[in-house]
Amino acid sequence: MSTTDTSAMLMLERMFLAEMTYMKSGHKDTAILATAFHPDVVVHEPSSLPYCGDWNGLHGIATLLCQMDRCFSDMRVQDLQCAGTEAHLYVSCNLFLTARATGITIQQPFVEILRFENGLLLEGRPYYFDTTEIGRALGHESSSAFSR
Repeated sequence: MSTTDTSAMLMLERMFLAEMTYMKSGHKDTAILATAFHPDVVVHEPSSLPYCGDWNGLHGIATLLCQMDRCFSDMRVQDLQCAGTEAHLYVSCNLFLTARATGITIQQPFVEILRFENGLLLEGRPYYFDTTEIGRALGHESSSAFSR
């Protein structure tokens, strides 16, 4: 699969659309997430973020997105590129985050290793370029690990 493979880009766009639609919805129905996330999905967030840990299943993803929404008033990706296969899709983009607490907007490179099954996200491993910068934007003095 190349960076121009339309099926991979469609999976990614569907995943990001489901995330944003869910976060903006008033009723927070996990059926929105089921359009792009496998029922057994797991996302592994780094320990240096306030939404750290493993987030399992559609309800886990829903909780993760709600926690992220509490942190950020705006989240966007630009210059989305991908390579690999459905089993291991490598994604890169520029991530833009605006912290609710401070109003600070940061931009940084972001990559993810994603695993899909039947077009639905089964596992996600995001890698943020600088979690300390994210913590500072959120108003945290230190870069110590968070717990949920």
